[in-house]
Amino acid sequence: MRHILVLAMLFVLLLPLAYSITLKDLIDFFSFDFSSDEIDIISHSDLMIDKDGNGINDTLIIELEADAEQNDYLVVVDLHDSQVITNETNKTLSGMQKFNITFPTEFLTESRFNYTIKIFDSNYSLKFTEESIETNNYSIYEKGISIINVSDRSVNSAIELNLTLNSTRNGSYEVIAYLEYNDSKISSRNENHSILPGLNNITLRFGNETIKNAHYIGNYSLSSVKYNGKLMKFSHTTQEYDYKDFAQTSFFSGFSDGDFDTDNNGLVDYFAINASLEIKENGLYGIEMELHDLLDNFIGKANKNGTFAIGTNNAILEFNGTSVYSRKLDGPFIIKSIRLGKGNATVDSLIDAYTTKAYNYADFEKPDMPDIRVKISFSDGYRYGLNNLSANITITNEGKANAFNIFIDIFNNDSFSRNESLMMLREGESRTYEMNLENASDLEFDAIADFDNFAEESNESNNIANITVKINRKPVLMQPGNKTFNETDKILINLSASDMNGDLISYSINDSRFSQDENVFSWKTSTKDAGNYTFKVNVSDSYLYDDAVFQITVLDMKEIDFDDDGINDSLDRLIGMPEHINTSTINTSLLIGNSTNISRLFEGVQKMEFKDGGASIVEFNFNFSNSSINLSRIIMDKQSGNGSGAVLFSMNISLPDNFRKTIYMDRLNVSQNGVCIKDAGIISLSEITNGCNGGNEFKIECDGTLQDGYNCTYLNSTQKYILSGLRHSGIKQLDFEREETSNPSESSSSGGGGGSSLAQCTEQWSCGEWSECDNNMQARQCIDSNSCGTYKSRPIESKECQSEGIIASDAQSSVMFKPSGNSEETAENNENDDISQKSIGPKITGFAVAGSNADPKKGIMVVAAIIILGLLAYFNMPIRIFK
Repeated sequence: MRHILVLAMLFVLLLPLAYSITLKDLIDFFSFDFSSDEIDIISHSDLMIDKDGNGINDTLIIELEADAEQNDYLVVVDLHDSQVITNETNKTLSGMQKFNITFPTEFLTESRFNYTIKIFDSNYSLKFTEESIETNNYSIYEKGISIINVSDRSVNSAIELNLTLNSTRNGSYEVIAYLEYNDSKISSRNENHSILPGLNNITLRFGNETIKNAHYIGNYSLSSVKYNGKLMKFSHTTQEYDYKDFAQTSFFSGFSDGDFDTDNNGLVDYFAINASLEIKENGLYGIEMELHDLLDNFIGKANKNGTFAIGTNNAILEFNGTSVYSRKLDGPFIIKSIRLGKGNATVDSLIDAYTTKAYNYADFEKPDMPDIRVKISFSDGYRYGLNNLSANITITNEGKANAFNIFIDIFNNDSFSRNESLMMLREGESRTYEMNLENASDLEFDAIADFDNFAEESNESNNIANITVKINRKPVLMQPGNKTFNETDKILINLSASDMNGDLISYSINDSRFSQDENVFSWKTSTKDAGNYTFKVNVSDSYLYDDAVFQITVLDMKEIDFDDDGINDSLDRLIGMPEHINTSTINTSLLIGNSTNISRLFEGVQKMEFKDGGASIVEFNFNFSNSSINLSRIIMDKQSGNGSGAVLFSMNISLPDNFRKTIYMDRLNVSQNGVCIKDAGIISLSEITNGCNGGNEFKIECDGTLQDGYNCTYLNSTQKYILSGLRHSGIKQLDFEREETSNPSESSSSGGGGGSSLAQCTEQWSCGEWSECDNNMQARQCIDSNSCGTYKSRPIESKECQSEGIIASDAQSSVMFKPSGNSEETAENNENDDISQKSIGPKITGFAVAGSNADPKKGIMVVAAIIILGLLAYFNMPIRIFK
């Protein structure tokens, strides 16, 4: 049959698209005939005879000749008239044998017929088929009954089927009609129905219980009608009917199913089917259900008794999950049969009523069972290269029931084997078996309990334990070798090792300067890392290790970083350290930007402050963006004795025109109130002449006034002179007092060098807050934002602490200066000017000048005040100014 279907498909594919063919044409094109070894029809013929002797043929005879093995056969012949008329005859056949199949002509309407022969054995297995056999032509024969029309309706809780028949004779007939639905049939019988020639109506009734028991909603199909035992096939589809509309007694109306895990352990504790009932009469009912799987294996029975009221009710029928598990059968499950009874009567019953959703028996709650677990443990000596081994094999019952007849097999991949048995292993009990192996090599060790599954367990997967033991060998590390590098080089140490066991190995080094990437260690050296180093590297498999020692030499590259501050000299703007300064009399230290950290990159203008011990000795602003300083080229010196103060600061580099230095010099000789400035590039204090009459030498009185662009002021708190306006720095204490001039700020010294005016630059000073009082002194820091290098209008940066009770806001008020070239300096800044005295001495040291926009009256008052102050000063009278 399969070959025939394939040929049919090929035939369809080969047909031209323009050719039209019907399904009947296609079926007729092929032959579905076949015979078997058991039986074959070797000939067939047909004829009509007059069986009742009235002169008109009334019986069609089909004569068949068979060649058959001896057996009982069912011969089915379908005769195709306006309806299909079927004759089913049981025959016992053996060898070559003829037999007849007859059809009364009363069921025939055509003149020529096709018929099909099918023969089945006693097991209803098809053994022979031959189709589309054509009969002879028969025009005159006794006509019988034919179906003209069929109709159906619902009447009084029943389905009535009305057949309209055309008959050619009188007679009494038994009529049976069959309605088909869902591969099932219901029937209705009308016995001894009298039929007259002509049209006749026959009504067949399908009662309410018949329809209810069908439990069917939809259209029925009238497939055949039987007259006096002769089957006539017919096709009629009824209206749609709902069995519920016909029920007069209680019935099942539907089913559903579900599972329930009451202890939330992930396994089904019970499985339930909900049967919906339509109760027509109050009372006590009983339900019996039988559950099977798809292969008709029995799952279980359930019963339910209850009193139900008229209307819709639900009955829950439960199946124990452990019971379902014990069947070890998977769903879906089928309600094979279910019965609804009331008293001793069956009210409703169904076969194959409902199919549940899919279930896996392993998902149901298991009964209490043992659970045998096997574990193997070895002493860890083999991990450290020892080959005398000790093994423990432990058998534990981790289940909830005792285990019986447990057999244990213990063996390795060589010659070792051992068997143990236990009659019983109680719940929670363990047994351990110890074994010792000497001079063992690498091996695979196995232990199996209950290999033949004699004991049913809740978990069968843990009955086997396996362990592979390899006698460990230490990894071998290749010697890295000694190496030499230069400062700033990146040092790479690439370690290599082998392990005979193929273990995962790890590397390490005993110095945190290296970063690690698996077996590669790297160290980016700096200009501070010169030296000889000894390192130790290690490789380990977590149990055994190997190590090696090697040396690395990092060469000092002075040409890269002279001062070893970690900054390449090509980028370093400050080369050298304070200890590189050339001096024999000064304990030098250096602050840049008020920080002692000078090993860094500098840019822009920074304040540099050189100290002798903790006291400032030289300070100036330096623009690192334009120049660099090499401290090893600086010469610093001061007086070596206690005679007179002297300071030398030689940088071997000239400051720009608008940058100047400030120097603090000891006032050792209190009788000398002047200095000799050698503002030239000298390298020794001896280059300053004793009379201060050499080139570029200037005599300056330390009275706090500007003289030749320099200012020398005595700081009583530190007993030092502060000298500002210096480009070069050679100074000695000198007994000098300048002559009076009309404009002290423009006076020149009497030294041989003369004075020269400085490049004009407007100073712009800003100061921080005064510090707390310390040793009766306060300090603050002031910075010239224009970096002129001059200190003409520099405010004071230290003063004595104010005494309590002084009315004036500044305890040392004085005549205030406003230097030329800085006409915008405010009175607030001038209040803190560094040139202040408690009283005006014999000299007038400054003028207060009104601006051009001042009130004329106020200007006159200022001039008058100046004249009065001058007269008082001339007569050496003390003056106090109060606010």
